[in-house]
Amino acid sequence: MATDSSLILKTACRSISRRVICVLFALISFSPLGLNYSALLTQQPHTTVPALSRGVRKITPILANLREKCFHYRDRYYDDSDFGGSLLKFPTILLVTWLITNIEVSQADTYQLSLASFRSETNAQSYILKAKSDFTKNLSVRLANTSAGSFYRVLVGPFSSEHEARNLLTTLSTMGYQGAWLLVEADPEREQTHLSTPGTKKSAPVVKTKTFQPDQTIPKEPLEILQSKGRGHVTDALYAEFQPGEPIRLTRFDDKQHTIKIDGVVNESIWQTVPVIDDYRVISPDTLAVGNHKTHLRMMYSDKGLYVSSVMEQPVETIISRLAGRDTFFMVNQENFGIMLDTSGESKYGYFFGVTSSGALMDGTLLPEMRMSTDWDGAVYARSSLTDTGWSAEIFIPWGIVTMPNSGKVRTMKVATIRKVAYKEEEWGWPHIRFTGSQYMSLMQPIELENISPRKQWSVYPFLSMSYDWTEEREDIRPGADLFWRPSSNLQLNATINPDFGNVESDAVVANLTATETFFPEKRLFFLEGQEIFNATPRTNTMSMTDVGEAGSPYTMVNTRRIGGKPRAPLVGSDVDIPQRELVQRTELIGAVKTTGQIGPFRYGVLGAFEDEVKFDVHNQTGPANIHQDGQDYGVARLLYETSRNGDYRALGLLSTAVLHENRDALAQGLDWHYRTASSGFQVDGQYMTSDIDGVAERGYGGFLDFEMLYKQGLTHRIGLEYFDENFDINDLGFLERNDEYQIRTAMMWTTSNLGWARDNTLDVRGFVQRSVSQSLTNGAGIYLTDQLRMNNLSTLMARVGYFPSSYDDLNSFGNGTFRVDDRIDVSLMWNSDTTKTWQYGLQASYWEEELEGGNGYWAGASLKWQPNSRLTVSLGIDYVEQDGWLLHQQGAQMGTYEAEQWIPNLSLEYYFSAQQQLKLAFSWIGIRAEEQDFYRIPDTPGKLLSIAKPQGLNDPADYDFSVSQYSLQIRYRWEIAPLSDIFLVYTRQADRYSLLEGSQFESIFDRAWREPLQDIFVFKIRYRFGP
Repeated sequence: MATDSSLILKTACRSISRRVICVLFALISFSPLGLNYSALLTQQPHTTVPALSRGVRKITPILANLREKCFHYRDRYYDDSDFGGSLLKFPTILLVTWLITNIEVSQADTYQLSLASFRSETNAQSYILKAKSDFTKNLSVRLANTSAGSFYRVLVGPFSSEHEARNLLTTLSTMGYQGAWLLVEADPEREQTHLSTPGTKKSAPVVKTKTFQPDQTIPKEPLEILQSKGRGHVTDALYAEFQPGEPIRLTRFDDKQHTIKIDGVVNESIWQTVPVIDDYRVISPDTLAVGNHKTHLRMMYSDKGLYVSSVMEQPVETIISRLAGRDTFFMVNQENFGIMLDTSGESKYGYFFGVTSSGALMDGTLLPEMRMSTDWDGAVYARSSLTDTGWSAEIFIPWGIVTMPNSGKVRTMKVATIRKVAYKEEEWGWPHIRFTGSQYMSLMQPIELENISPRKQWSVYPFLSMSYDWTEEREDIRPGADLFWRPSSNLQLNATINPDFGNVESDAVVANLTATETFFPEKRLFFLEGQEIFNATPRTNTMSMTDVGEAGSPYTMVNTRRIGGKPRAPLVGSDVDIPQRELVQRTELIGAVKTTGQIGPFRYGVLGAFEDEVKFDVHNQTGPANIHQDGQDYGVARLLYETSRNGDYRALGLLSTAVLHENRDALAQGLDWHYRTASSGFQVDGQYMTSDIDGVAERGYGGFLDFEMLYKQGLTHRIGLEYFDENFDINDLGFLERNDEYQIRTAMMWTTSNLGWARDNTLDVRGFVQRSVSQSLTNGAGIYLTDQLRMNNLSTLMARVGYFPSSYDDLNSFGNGTFRVDDRIDVSLMWNSDTTKTWQYGLQASYWEEELEGGNGYWAGASLKWQPNSRLTVSLGIDYVEQDGWLLHQQGAQMGTYEAEQWIPNLSLEYYFSAQQQLKLAFSWIGIRAEEQDFYRIPDTPGKLLSIAKPQGLNDPADYDFSVSQYSLQIRYRWEIAPLSDIFLVYTRQADRYSLLEGSQFESIFDRAWREPLQDIFVFKIRYRFGP
């Protein structure tokens, strides 16, 4: 009984003591010490009572623990029924619960809404006069000094609570104040935080700042080029203010109420309501210095698409404006402005769009982190205009031309913009992302867009092609159409009927006498659209923004240039002669279909194409004859799963291809995987592949694994491992330079800027070791060192040194054995003048040792470019090559060396009537004279070549001297009558003649090829895009 009484008494005392503690805590909360109890609980000293700072720090943990116990006690006591509870239960619970649950709103914070930010106080005051009728709360202007500069903020408030402020914030967008955000002003020593609206993924940017303390020195107002109207540009400068990493909610407008003419003149009134972003820094060279000319960027959107404008200050006399063709930004040095757009919002895929000061367009696809390809062309609208203070640009990107994942009410994308200042040879960017870092897409600025649900988009491109070929005295008329349908933002269906895939674009002239194939990029619209999903790894695209070393050929399972390319050679007897032009003719297509899309974390693509029957004009013992052969059918299927955890990137993909033909079926499958850390300091890409081909006894296997590391800013290291067995072959549809090899290769690139005596320097060191699978012999090795120096006078100097140790060559015998080649060196030097000048020059010199000891070669080249005005560009180049001991395959197991000369002239003349009309003449020729020297036989077992006397058999030629004459002439007129709608008039003449030299000089070598062309054709083609 005593025990029970003691227990009851102890329980009662504990209950009463806890109540007393709660009351004491409540009293402390109302005492002078507790005026900022929220700061105490976060261990921040109360700045209004300095003498108590040390004491506050000591008691803060005690108060925090006390508060926690009060919460625990309140929850427990609510259901407690011990004795005495009825005495204090209701008043105590009401008091303590009210105090504790309202502790966060009792803090000494003030809440205001920032409606807009201006550089000019006058503009801010004018804004208040326009807006005061919309608000019952007080409107005021305050100066804020931020890392992005000084702003005059237009504020509404203060509000009695955060809840009241947020209620108004949610309605401001409907009132036309889309850029508003919540400003929480706390005590100076309190930690800055970012808040978000409960229940939403992201909210409008919210900033918690120190109590406002005006700077006693008002900063000098920066020069605002918008104050200089220059062809009617908007004059009010409403500035965007945001926190790095926080999404910017763009201004949305109604297309029915506002019409924007894309003409490069930023004068529509709607632009006045869009905040300006002007914080541009120098990203190339990567100094991150503030640009010394203002750039005013604005972005807004509607149901139709994204609108971007940029008004750029610059002395008018320094503007370099040269009319150029589409996608020539990297080849022509002039002012340009571009935007990168990550439509996935997760750094998975995107696009880039740009326009030069002359109005030339550029667009393409973007893959992580900055793999760019200009192959894709979209129906983007972009124009530029010169102003009194510089130039300006407008870009409209329809939602229907880009791929986007499904999204809810709020869609997140990411953007980055780049401005080229040509006369300074600099690129300025916002946000400030260096090209020399490991990240680009990951660091792009997030933006938020509401209710973007693109309507079903469709486009039809009917075309008519008429041609006449003088070599065959044949005319051809081909009508056809390309069809594009996007039923939703994450699905696109394409089809082409009776396509015409040739003759308006020509490839570079390349004289290739080796056993390895030359890669040519795709240029056809149908295959370029949505092509990025079939690019399984970074090895499919060798284009780089920063590499200066040798990039090598791509590795890809899908090379769409195979489709509709050269036909498969027919199987004929020895008595049938097939002219060369029949073997290089293009194969016509009946049609092709393609589907690309995304479902959640999965992206996919399917492609099918069907070739028409091929006719060969041949000669046999009875005279001319025709051979007919079925074309090939192609199929591709792709599936990619992508995910992210804590900011990293992980992906797993499948790729399958099939090429079907009556004489040979070729199947290939691949599995690819990808990983990239959140910082992009480490990246892994790999692919495992297999091939199954009719006529090959065993299935082939191969794959590669690539690592990329960023050690510090500007220092990148890559390591690649690869293996392909002797049966592996994907070249029926893909591209692989060779099989039967395993290799390790590495590359390290180091870029240093701000040298003082030079703008920047890039050192590129790379090397490889390659061995054959079947013979376990080293069939390739080398190390290259390349250094590129950009001088302060804007000239460029590049030096390259390479060393190749002795190895075995198992390819250039064309299947007749393996032989050993000697070690050798390769040295070259190249200089280019300032590309901003009217006259531009280039010089190049190279020396190398041939594959057999004692042989060597020299290369000397010069180039000249004349650009007297913005419309005309004339380029002339001449190269001369001299070789002694040039080793080539002759026949069977026989090799020979040659003394050879090469002349390689090229001429290009471009005249632009406007940015949409171009007349271009392009001519290039390679002429080779080669005279026999020594003769060799390939040994039966791998080893050095065996020296032999000149063969004198009945079937041997009298001499092995030969000549090569290969040229391409094209005269092309192109008029872009609308986006992706063109009229072409094209004349093309080409030859590729290989013949015995017979004492001929270069003049006669060229003359024979001119008189016997492989192609001599005139084409008229019109294509017009119909669609929204």
